[in-house]
This record gives sequence, structure tokens and C-alpha cells, in this order.
Amino acid sequence: MKLQSKTALITGGNSGIGLATAQLFIAEGARVAITGRNQKTLDAAAKGLGPNALAFNADVLDSKARNVLFGTQAIKAGIDAARDGQRSGQG
Repeated sequence: MKLQSKTALITGGNSGIGLATAQLFIAEGARVAITGRNQKTLDAAAKGLGPNALAFNADVLDSKARNVLFGTQAIKAGIDAARDGQRSGQG
């Protein structure tokens, strides 16, 4: 497992490429922290990803929300790697 004992932050991890990336990282042994703007899809993604996933409702395109995420939530999650799965206007 290439990512054993690592934690990755995946923005837009509630759908599409971000969700697929989260699934791959977990399969490789990582814990993931995912973000998304839609609470319903974020909850569904977190449930589907299982116990190695943390989910945060955050719009990383919003500088204030991004500061809160990186200043508190993501740091507490122990982020080791970052992967941006968010495409502008989606997530």
C-alpha cells in the first residue's frame, strides 16, 4: 500500500474526479479529508468512503472558507498530501 499512514486533502471529494481520487487513495491505505459545497452529496460520499474519510463542508473558492479549512479543520486532520479534485464551478 503506497499511501499507508498518509492523510490527503481532496477538494471536491464529494463527486466526480475528486471522489474517484478519494476512493483510490483509501484503497492505497491513506486516510482522506474531503471537501464539498453540497452537504447531501458530501454526506453520501463520506458514508461510501467509510471510516478512513473525514468530510468538511467548505467552498475552497471562498477565501474565508479556505482559511478556516486550512487553519483548523485540515490541520487537525493531519494532512500529509494534497490533491485538488475540484474544478471551477463544480464540487
